[in-house]
Amino acid sequence: MSLLYGNPDLVELPSTRGFSAQSGPFITRIWKGTEEACNAALAETIGADHAEVSGDGAVYTLTARFANDPNDPQTEAPTREERLHWNRISKHIFESPDLGLSENDVDILRKATGENRKLNDDEILQISAKGIIAFALWQKGVESFVVDQPVVIITATASASFPWDIAFSGVDLIFSTSQMISDADLVSGWAARLPQDAAGTGFVYGWKKAPPEITTTGGNRSQLVQEYEYGLWWLGINVTA
Repeated sequence: MSLLYGNPDLVELPSTRGFSAQSGPFITRIWKGTEEACNAALAETIGADHAEVSGDGAVYTLTARFANDPNDPQTEAPTREERLHWNRISKHIFESPDLGLSENDVDILRKATGENRKLNDDEILQISAKGIIAFALWQKGVESFVVDQPVVIITATASASFPWDIAFSGVDLIFSTSQMISDADLVSGWAARLPQDAAGTGFVYGWKKAPPEITTTGGNRSQLVQEYEYGLWWLGINVTA
């Protein structure tokens, strides 16, 4: 189970460890949320020695206890976070999808702006009305526009000695939205939050998988971070999954 940013139904709290004279060491995992969400998640607590849902009508708690050796990281259950983050990046004005410039428009515009001059009569006859608008913007000093680029970040947290299984399969490949959801093992509901797939000649919108990253954090903990970056990718140098 996971903590899903933006989903108020179920949130996992920090786990606790203990020792029972009857069964030995154990780990207790706790989730809080609505009664419906807790009861639905109860069915997923496979392998728990004991699991129950309790609440007062507003906030409910799902508590599950698993046999676990605190000194054996092999049996540790990492906590997991799934986050949709937005990078703010600048793109050249000639790349604006709202302008919809043709290849010929861009060639004329780049030549004129590169030579820092006005459009000549021949170029004015060849360029589209949208190209004229783009050139007027450039003359006024508008050379770029801001784009919010979505990035899916999955963070798993465990003890510093946890033996992370680092998988490099699919790194640097371009995934469709459905492929990325499957590869990242995201919970249900993500598809509605993400951009829809689109493709063009020689280019494709999709999610580029970054190499996994492991960091050590405070409290003798470690994290495995996996990111998927959405964008428009040229197939001349990128490969789809």
